[in-house]
Amino acid sequence: MDNRERIIRLWFDMWLAKKDLGIFDVFSDNAVYIESWGPEYHGSKKIKLWFEECRDGKFMFWDYEHETLSAIDLETGEWKTVTLTYQDPEKQEARPVEIYAETETDFLVCYDKQTVMKQSINLAGVLDQSESVQPCFALIAKEDYWNSVPNFQKITFNN
Repeated sequence: MDNRERIIRLWFDMWLAKKDLGIFDVFSDNAVYIESWGPEYHGSKKIKLWFEECRDGKFMFWDYEHETLSAIDLETGEWKTVTLTYQDPEKQEARPVEIYAETETDFLVCYDKQTVMKQSINLAGVLDQSESVQPCFALIAKEDYWNSVPNFQKITFNN
C-alpha cells in the first residue's frame, strides 16, 4: 500500500473508531479542510479540534448569535438546537449540559453543579472546611439528548 492510500485509510479508520488515531499524520499545519456545506478549518490543530468536537456523527458548537448550543448532523447537514441546560453556580448563568463521554447508546453528561463542603487537614494538623463546586453526572440516551428530553439517569457516589 502506498503512502497516499495509507493516509486515506487512516482518516476513514478515525471516523469509524470516532477517535484520533494520528490526525497529525493525515493533515499538515497548512492543510485546509472544507465541509460540504461551507465551514473551513485551517491547519492541523484546528482540524483536530473540529474532529474531537464531533459526537455521535454530529458537530457541536456554541451559536454566539442566539446564545445556544447547536449541533450539525455530519451526514445530513441538519442543524438542531440542544436546549438542555443547568444553572452554573460559579458562572451564575445557564450552561448547556456537557458531554464527557459516550457509549453506543448513551452519553455521560454533567447535568448540574452543586456546592459541597470539603474537609481537609492543613499542614498544621487543623481541620479545614471550605466550599467546593462539583459536577453532577448522569447517563442520558443519545436520542433524548439530541431531542432535549431531560431523561437523566443520575449517578450517585457513596463516600
